[in-house]
Amino acid sequence: MPAGVIDRMIEASRAQLRVDARRSATLAGRAARIADRVGDRERLGRSLRAQANALSVGGDSRSAVQFHDRALALLEIHGSDADIARTLAASIQPLILLGEYDRALAAARRARRLYEAGKVGPL
Repeated sequence: MPAGVIDRMIEASRAQLRVDARRSATLAGRAARIADRVGDRERLGRSLRAQANALSVGGDSRSAVQFHDRALALLEIHGSDADIARTLAASIQPLILLGEYDRALAAARRARRLYEAGKVGPL
């Protein structure tokens, strides 16, 4: 049951992303707390990515990068290549906005390698 709840909250966060970034971040944060409480590391990583995306859209690039980094660390252990590639791709813009061009380029290259290896569907 918690898995379905978490997935629905992540989806609701995604739906709110361009409508209300603050609400999107709140939903993702709640999903992250539930995932953490039940020990679901994969969904925690996805929730953190959703929170990072909301922070990025809301203009907080520094926090977005921190959340993307936390999400990536979890997803590299508990997630799929698709989750890793999506997280890397989402991290590029906030990294660029912070002037971290080398990290942005490395993230883009890694996401591209995953995509080209056929391990990921469309991002």
